[in-house]
Amino acid sequence: MFKNTATTSTLTIIFILNHFYGYCTPDLYDGDACQLKDGSLGVCKSLVLCRWVNEGLRRGSIKTSDLVRCSFEGTNEITCCKDEIPTPSQRPIPSGDEDIYFGNNDISIIPNPTSPSSTSPPPPRLGQRRSEIACENYTRLSSAFLSFNILGGSPTALGEFPHMAALGFPTQEFGGNEYDFNCGGSVISEVLMSYIRMIELFTTTPFHFQNFILTAAHCVTDRNLPTIVRTGKITLLTNDDGVEGVTSTIAEIISHPNYTPSRRYDDIALIRLANPIPFDDHIRPACLRSNMSDIGADVQLIVTGWGRTSVEFGQRSNALLKTNLTGVSLASCNSSLLDYNANDRSLRNGVNLGQICANDPQGGHDSCEGDSGGPLQIYSENGMSTIVGVTSFGISCGSALPSVYARVAFYLDWIESIVWPSR
Repeated sequence: MFKNTATTSTLTIIFILNHFYGYCTPDLYDGDACQLKDGSLGVCKSLVLCRWVNEGLRRGSIKTSDLVRCSFEGTNEITCCKDEIPTPSQRPIPSGDEDIYFGNNDISIIPNPTSPSSTSPPPPRLGQRRSEIACENYTRLSSAFLSFNILGGSPTALGEFPHMAALGFPTQEFGGNEYDFNCGGSVISEVLMSYIRMIELFTTTPFHFQNFILTAAHCVTDRNLPTIVRTGKITLLTNDDGVEGVTSTIAEIISHPNYTPSRRYDDIALIRLANPIPFDDHIRPACLRSNMSDIGADVQLIVTGWGRTSVEFGQRSNALLKTNLTGVSLASCNSSLLDYNANDRSLRNGVNLGQICANDPQGGHDSCEGDSGGPLQIYSENGMSTIVGVTSFGISCGSALPSVYARVAFYLDWIESIVWPSR
């Protein structure tokens, strides 16, 4: 029913950027000294972090033909930036052993190949997954925004889980809220706003941008489908968090092809947003776990969402909440669920490798209704979250019985084929 159009639009974006960029200086890396077309010096820097480029293009004080590309690091473009002046410790602009190319009255210095500086990131490892390469890029780009928080309390801090997204379902309620946020999700891919501004200068062709949300299939297969996604906020219905957030319309919903509503399996889906969202201190993608192994009790898992805060009253939280959980092995999970209900036809084959389980051994903390589609994650010391599972179902909110999540590593081939298609 839905068609992925990412590859064509991505190739078009690359063509436009290559065609309109001023010129390139190969073999310059992040932090190296560089020279702009007007002869002034700059420092090679990630395009998304270069204030001079972003503000200049927005104000119209510079054109794309003024830009000098240093190199690429994965999908992250490194450009010559005037935000700072090179210091003596930075690698100088190559001189002496270079070829000079004359054309169109411009002189471009093309240095002979040299080794990358020791501070530049290594090239992608042979056989590295596309999602792992994306994760490395997100981590580097996020370094300017990261703030470290101590976990353990129930409320979350603004920017602590910047990948969190809330799916908005239209309501028929007169005079009430326009949307019910009945499910969650996670931002897992980025669009560099600098690229988009450059594209808008030269074309009116509509593009299919690559911002994807990871969620649960059962959230997006009912008759009442979500129509918006809200990101960058921890309070959905108020401005208590002090930020506006970003509300995006949905362009495409892609449920896993094997998902069936009457079964508990393959409960995973992707949402492509109609408009790009910013990459900033409140909104950033999460990484995806590629290891298929179960997670031991020594690793702290965190579930986040706007789900019910009370089993008795069913009231959903306006503020984003977090709960610490412990991983449960498939064998133990199957045993617990079988003891509770051996006749569950929706789980007739038991919990399988496409699923992962977690619980609070003492009971009282759990994912609950309204948390569906949100992430089960590991919070890293570098401030990035790695998504282990997608909240699928539980037997009873807040009980010691394990809740079940779609295991992200099991579905990485499918996710990557849509979010990061091979080119």
